[in-house]
Amino acid sequence: MNIPKHVAIIMDGNGRWARRRGLPRKAGHIAGAKSIKSVVLHCNKIGVKVLTLYAFSTENWQRPKDEVDGLMKLIKNYLKNMRSYLKYNVKIRFFGDLSAFSEDMIDKMNQIEQEFSKNTGMVFGIAINYGGRDELKNAAKKIAFLEPGRNRRANG
Repeated sequence: MNIPKHVAIIMDGNGRWARRRGLPRKAGHIAGAKSIKSVVLHCNKIGVKVLTLYAFSTENWQRPKDEVDGLMKLIKNYLKNMRSYLKYNVKIRFFGDLSAFSEDMIDKMNQIEQEFSKNTGMVFGIAINYGGRDELKNAAKKIAFLEPGRNRRANG
């Protein structure tokens, strides 16, 4: 059997899933979060080397405040329970612009990365506060900063 080296999952459609079942959007987010561990464990078991979960994009901040608050609560609860992955030899990494989160959430993410840093199994990457537009903007700023003469006129 051919096993992919890297699997990426975008957490999208949880609200639509809930709506089709006559449930509030929050119920869809909770159901989506519940499915993560079984996916992680299965990917680890079959030999996937890297699993990337795109969990919360920069665009998600534009959702209604109560929904964002609910997502933050869900993420905090998930972070509290991540130690259960230790026995599976999974290495956990977070990426994205973490500066938008509370200090306690950032500390927890750093603590988790540190606790799991010596594990040698599958890498479980969690993209949080990521975004294509944001990445393009940051890349453009880096290019402008690293190559300041590039935008000048030929005779200027």
